[in-house]
Amino acid sequence: MNYIVIENKDYLSLDYSVLESSPSSIGNYKILKFKDKIPSSLSDYKVLDKEQLIEIKSRISSSGLVQEKKVLQDGPFKSKAVDGYKLFNRTHGIKEEVSQGENNLFFSVPYLKCKITAVEILWGEEGDTCDLIVLDSESGDYTGVPSFKLNQFAFNVCVSKGFYKEQSEYDADLFQGMQLKLVYNSSSAKTIGINFKLHELV
Repeated sequence: MNYIVIENKDYLSLDYSVLESSPSSIGNYKILKFKDKIPSSLSDYKVLDKEQLIEIKSRISSSGLVQEKKVLQDGPFKSKAVDGYKLFNRTHGIKEEVSQGENNLFFSVPYLKCKITAVEILWGEEGDTCDLIVLDSESGDYTGVPSFKLNQFAFNVCVSKGFYKEQSEYDADLFQGMQLKLVYNSSSAKTIGINFKLHELV
């Protein structure tokens, strides 16, 4: 059976004919059981089986404070809470072969919502520089234009030999499918490593 836990405000615009039975309420949410598949208008919500539903219900307080949109199961290693979300450290590393001159390297954000606080570059050399650009997804999910430039975090930054780290004093929000484009100008052909310091919000 397919269940979702939905915010009351989203329930008001729902076509009730798709429901298996009348919803039950808990806090500021309604628990919906569907006859068939979940409508596409509710695709932002995670589909739950009965065991997951019991777990979610046990975590919702009387004030109705759970995550906005997707309801996910708790995991270990929680670090801190921000704006009603729990923050998890998610560092991603990639290795790339670069040639002398300009190289365009891409990393696609895998999380529904996350923050980025730092980027590390390994095995660079004197004379290397880079730009860091944020692009829309390849399908243009956020602007309607595939790979549209959304922001730029680094401009012709000089990379130190061996190891370079850029740590921001504040975070920036990223969303699933957005692309981090590193324009790497290399003094020679070599392999470099790149670490992206992300923090998933769940």
